[in-house]
Amino acid sequence: MIEEMQRTKENWTYGIINIPLLFGDNNRHGVNPRSILRKVAHNAKCYTRPFQCVDKRYRYLWFELDSLDGQAQDSILRFFQYKKIDVYFHRTMKGYHYITMHMMPLLEYNALINEMKEQFNNGTFYYSLRIIPNKWINESSVWYNGFIINNGSGHTRQLAYLQHAINQKYTFNYNRTIPNTVEMLDNMFCISRYEFKHGLRNT
Repeated sequence: MIEEMQRTKENWTYGIINIPLLFGDNNRHGVNPRSILRKVAHNAKCYTRPFQCVDKRYRYLWFELDSLDGQAQDSILRFFQYKKIDVYFHRTMKGYHYITMHMMPLLEYNALINEMKEQFNNGTFYYSLRIIPNKWINESSVWYNGFIINNGSGHTRQLAYLQHAINQKYTFNYNRTIPNTVEMLDNMFCISRYEFKHGLRNT
């Protein structure tokens, strides 16, 4: 286990931002993705597809658990079941990522995510989740063990596409190559390339 938790030598990764994209010109509810990234990510570089804007009124309900505790995992899955929200979850080296396509008004999202952070003693959640298992040595051995749970919200097809994209094997040369995962998700999410050593900051 000690060997598994060794950090890789890579300094950069890709993450998806949980702010829904808007398409169309001059949408008064939207802001340019780069403006959001300046607020959300320190020293981040946005993947430069010509998206019109992101919807500043909403967030997708995502959560990150930095624990492998089985009771916490079961509680979170029961939460999504109670809320009737379909969820895709997969392992990371230190815990789990939970991704939904369920949009929530920003104020409701902030209240709920703060409640979840307190309940599950998980004080650091940001607006981006990694989509590539390049932070820890051997992380790919657990990363692709993910599941979709159908709780009745009608998002399983979208989540299946997302799961397929995240499960793409990646090859990296940051100066030359965009991983397949990024190419598949660039029309669904705003994608950020950011440094591990700085991480992301809350707005």
